[in-house]
Amino acid sequence: MQNNILAEKTTKTRVVVGIDFGTSRSGYAYAFTNINENSQNENIEIYGRTRWPGQPEAFPKTLTQLLYAPNGNVLAWGFEARKKLAEIRNNSQNVEQYDFFPSFKMELHQELDQGDTLPSIKTPNGKEYLVTSLISDFLSLLKDEVLEELNRNTAGYINPKEILWCLTVPAIWTDRDKQFMREAARKAGLIGLGYDEDQRLRLALEPEVAAIHCMKNAKFDLKLGNRFMVVDCGGGTVDITVHEKVANGKLEELAAGTGGPYGSRYVDVEFLSFMRSILTAGLIDDFVSKEPLEYLEILDHWERLKCNYDPAKNEQNFRIPFPIKLYQLLEKHPEILGNLRKIQGGADEFLIIPRVNLEKMFNKIIDGIIHEVHKQFSRLEQKQCDYLFLVGGFATSPLLQERVKKAFSELVSAIIIPPRPSASVVEGAVLFGLTPIEILRIMRVTYGCGANMPFRSEVDPEIKKFWHKERRTYYCKDRFSVFVHAGEKVEVNQKAVQIFNPSQSNQTSVGFTFYISPNNTPEHIDEAEVIKIGDLIVDSPDTTGGIDREIEVSFYFGRTEIQVEAIDKNTRKQVETQLKFH
Repeated sequence: MQNNILAEKTTKTRVVVGIDFGTSRSGYAYAFTNINENSQNENIEIYGRTRWPGQPEAFPKTLTQLLYAPNGNVLAWGFEARKKLAEIRNNSQNVEQYDFFPSFKMELHQELDQGDTLPSIKTPNGKEYLVTSLISDFLSLLKDEVLEELNRNTAGYINPKEILWCLTVPAIWTDRDKQFMREAARKAGLIGLGYDEDQRLRLALEPEVAAIHCMKNAKFDLKLGNRFMVVDCGGGTVDITVHEKVANGKLEELAAGTGGPYGSRYVDVEFLSFMRSILTAGLIDDFVSKEPLEYLEILDHWERLKCNYDPAKNEQNFRIPFPIKLYQLLEKHPEILGNLRKIQGGADEFLIIPRVNLEKMFNKIIDGIIHEVHKQFSRLEQKQCDYLFLVGGFATSPLLQERVKKAFSELVSAIIIPPRPSASVVEGAVLFGLTPIEILRIMRVTYGCGANMPFRSEVDPEIKKFWHKERRTYYCKDRFSVFVHAGEKVEVNQKAVQIFNPSQSNQTSVGFTFYISPNNTPEHIDEAEVIKIGDLIVDSPDTTGGIDREIEVSFYFGRTEIQVEAIDKNTRKQVETQLKFH
């Protein structure tokens, strides 16, 4: 009891939990910190989970899937979600009343100009779920698993407020996407309301934490000036970044990250297409409807084949055994069974996948990965890249490893695949929380705000020209006042400052509207590709000084999330906030 009381009195971080929330799979890992202020978080053991309910074989992550009951509550999640759905179908229950989400993470990511509506998914039965609600439900379930495991390992002596959560997000996500993710984590109960609670959640970019993991676990010392590419191949996407090790252990991003939809889940799509081409779509749909549990057996056999296929072995044919009830269904369709026997030389108790067909399933996706990696090398221009790290769940594929080595071995000194590439992101998230490494990032877009500024006849259109009565000169409305340019490199906590004045002497508050643009030097906020991202209001009740009062606005760049600080220099009243993105 005394230990619990002591835990309540301290707010020091005792545990760092990393959550890799993936498109197709998700998992967690954690480490206990050295709470001695004079000690460093070096050589700390990271604990990860590899066994999940319903999982066919050990793996650091479970499926990112949810099944909802008719009352709107989560009935099952992870591997258990698809199994429970199969049981419901098998028992001839009203399956249409249940809502199954096999994938939903990337639905959160919207193009910048898609408006202010929260992303949602409509189900076949007409229900609509907010994507943030789906994510918060899944994160809440993961959180409960983490807390239960921590309680078992510490006899309940860990106070939840002593946990630092590091939640991964894709590098391509916008600031708005990241804000949605933070709100989903708050709704899931990872953190509460307030500034102190916000500090207990760090969003981390997936390829960056993978880079940190690679740097920490390299079998050799990365030297100053070494450059390395991280190719993070997950279930849904591939993310590619290039960094250089610079002074003081920092990493400098050398080119804007790239990637695409080339995850292992798309190999599954190719397999299902092949099976339907042999057994016909109608028969497969009938089988899935009537025997969903046995259909899962086929998927489990395929998963093992997909993960273990090694092109170095001289196997020419691969078998997926037919469950008994699938064979019985085939017997009711002699034309399909006859065609199967003809194709497979008389064999009819299993699906034969010739080696050439199996590799086609992989190569269509791997070709996309190779193309994206080539694009990243081209962005480096004449800069040498020393190492290529291949990480992520798909990186366990021997065929992918072979193709990457064949394509890029001559471009780097070494291609390195960690012993557990599927754990690189989640363990990297823990390392990011234990000892954050400063990363000099390349800005993807130009950040700024709208402002009224002196009119420039050679640049500003006449339609924006107006007479400023108190300044007694011509001004231009809707100018884009830049804080940082696209392509510019910024350090963590780098501060960009602009000074603004009220438009009128009696103005008691000053509003700011912030914008981004992919262009390096936008001039006006109504140009093509300029997107409004958020607002901020600064109170300025003391009008002493009139229009010469100074409002100082500062952007903090280089973090995963952009933060803004505004100060009325007359009253020294400060407003500090994360932008409320539209």
